[in-house]
Amino acid sequence: MTAESWDLVATDGTVLGHVEGYERDMFWLDCHFVPTPAFATVAPLFLEAHRLLERDEMDALDAAYQRIDALGLQLRPSDGTTAIREFILHVDGRHARLRY
Repeated sequence: MTAESWDLVATDGTVLGHVEGYERDMFWLDCHFVPTPAFATVAPLFLEAHRLLERDEMDALDAAYQRIDALGLQLRPSDGTTAIREFILHVDGRHARLRY
Protein backbone atom coordinates (compact mmCIF):
# COMPACT_ATOMS: atom_id res chain seq x y z
CA MET A 1 0.00 0.00 0.00
CA THR A 2 1.25 3.45 -0.86
CA ALA A 3 1.46 5.77 2.11
CA GLU A 4 -0.97 8.66 2.15
CA SER A 5 0.15 11.93 3.75
CA TRP A 6 -1.34 15.24 4.71
CA ASP A 7 -0.51 18.46 6.51
CA LEU A 8 -2.86 19.37 9.35
CA VAL A 9 -3.57 23.05 8.71
CA ALA A 10 -5.29 25.78 10.75
CA THR A 11 -7.69 28.25 9.14
CA ASP A 12 -4.91 30.87 8.90
CA GLY A 13 -2.72 28.45 6.92
CA THR A 14 -0.43 27.50 9.80
CA VAL A 15 0.76 23.92 9.50
CA LEU A 16 0.14 22.18 12.82
CA GLY A 17 1.58 18.81 11.92
CA HIS A 18 2.17 16.15 9.32
CA VAL A 19 0.09 12.98 9.14
CA GLU A 20 1.29 9.93 7.23
CA GLY A 21 -0.94 6.89 6.97
CA TYR A 22 0.61 3.44 6.97
CA GLU A 23 -2.09 0.86 7.68
CA ARG A 24 -5.85 0.64 7.13
CA ASP A 25 -8.05 -0.86 9.81
CA MET A 26 -11.58 -0.98 8.38
CA PHE A 27 -12.71 2.67 8.33
CA TRP A 28 -9.65 4.02 10.14
CA LEU A 29 -6.11 4.71 8.99
CA ASP A 30 -3.24 4.27 11.45
CA CYS A 31 -0.79 7.11 11.01
CA HIS A 32 2.49 8.61 12.11
CA PHE A 33 2.00 12.14 13.43
CA VAL A 34 4.76 14.73 13.49
CA PRO A 35 3.64 17.94 15.19
CA THR A 36 5.07 21.33 14.40
CA PRO A 37 5.69 23.82 17.24
CA ALA A 38 2.34 25.42 16.34
CA PHE A 39 0.52 22.22 17.36
CA ALA A 40 1.05 23.25 20.99
CA THR A 41 -1.84 25.71 20.59
CA VAL A 42 -4.34 22.87 19.96
CA ALA A 43 -2.60 19.96 21.66
CA PRO A 44 -4.64 20.23 24.89
CA LEU A 45 -7.84 19.64 22.93
CA PHE A 46 -6.43 16.52 21.27
CA LEU A 47 -5.02 15.28 24.60
CA GLU A 48 -8.40 15.65 26.27
CA ALA A 49 -10.16 13.85 23.43
CA HIS A 50 -7.65 11.00 23.62
CA ARG A 51 -8.07 10.75 27.40
CA LEU A 52 -11.86 10.51 27.00
CA LEU A 53 -11.52 7.91 24.26
CA GLU A 54 -9.29 5.78 26.46
CA ARG A 55 -11.81 6.02 29.30
CA ASP A 56 -14.69 5.15 26.91
CA GLU A 57 -16.55 8.37 27.83
CA MET A 58 -18.28 8.72 24.47
CA ASP A 59 -20.68 11.57 25.31
CA ALA A 60 -17.85 13.69 26.68
CA LEU A 61 -15.66 12.65 23.74
CA ASP A 62 -18.30 13.87 21.31
CA ALA A 63 -18.36 17.27 23.04
CA ALA A 64 -14.56 17.41 23.08
CA TYR A 65 -14.34 16.59 19.40
CA GLN A 66 -16.92 19.24 18.59
CA ARG A 67 -14.46 21.76 20.09
CA ILE A 68 -11.74 20.41 17.79
CA ASP A 69 -14.08 20.48 14.79
CA ALA A 70 -14.99 24.10 15.56
CA LEU A 71 -11.35 25.05 14.86
CA GLY A 72 -11.98 24.50 11.15
CA LEU A 73 -8.82 22.43 10.65
CA GLN A 74 -8.09 20.88 7.28
CA LEU A 75 -5.96 18.06 5.99
CA ARG A 76 -4.04 19.13 2.88
CA PRO A 77 -2.97 16.10 0.86
CA SER A 78 0.68 15.98 -0.17
CA ASP A 79 -0.40 15.08 -3.71
CA GLY A 80 -2.04 18.50 -4.15
CA THR A 81 -5.61 17.24 -4.34
CA THR A 82 -8.47 18.99 -2.57
CA ALA A 83 -8.14 19.55 1.16
CA ILE A 84 -10.23 17.39 3.46
CA ARG A 85 -12.46 19.30 5.87
CA GLU A 86 -14.55 16.49 7.36
CA PHE A 87 -12.41 14.06 9.30
CA ILE A 88 -11.76 12.65 12.74
CA LEU A 89 -8.18 12.65 13.94
CA HIS A 90 -7.14 11.06 17.23
CA VAL A 91 -3.61 11.96 18.28
CA ASP A 92 -1.59 10.05 20.86
CA GLY A 93 1.95 11.39 20.81
CA ARG A 94 3.48 10.38 17.48
CA HIS A 95 0.66 7.97 16.65
CA ALA A 96 -2.66 9.02 15.18
CA ARG A 97 -5.80 7.41 13.85
CA LEU A 98 -7.63 9.10 11.01
CA ARG A 99 -11.05 8.66 9.50
CA TYR A 100 -12.25 10.74 6.56
